[in-house]
Amino acid sequence: MPIFTQQLRKIDVQNPTEAIREMARHIKYLQDQLEFTLTNLDSSNIKEIETDKTDITNSSGTASFTGTAITLIGENGETFKAGIDSSQKNRFVFEIKGKNGTQCIYLSTTGELVITKNTSLSIDSGVWK
Repeated sequence: MPIFTQQLRKIDVQNPTEAIREMARHIKYLQDQLEFTLTNLDSSNIKEIETDKTDITNSSGTASFTGTAITLIGENGETFKAGIDSSQKNRFVFEIKGKNGTQCIYLSTTGELVITKNTSLSIDSGVWK
């Protein structure tokens, strides 16, 4: 889908005043189109994005994709984070925090999954026959 639908009309080099006026109109058109397009960017007109160069956050700030990590935030301070954390020497991270950011489950620096005392586990093993 083209951003600019109009092209600069033919310029009459014999009439520099009108040529400059026409170029000014076209520049104004380009400026308006570009401003409209940039202020209306959304998922319908973005086909690809380089996540290692762009931080993506939803409008409420409760979900973000930064580089190679995803973070989801609940309304009571709960968080879920998984991915590569560049601030921690590119270490893979996995963590779940409960209400008010209480640490529940995380992946240790040695790669062990740690379930803290703040976590209640309920395992439904179904019906045995």
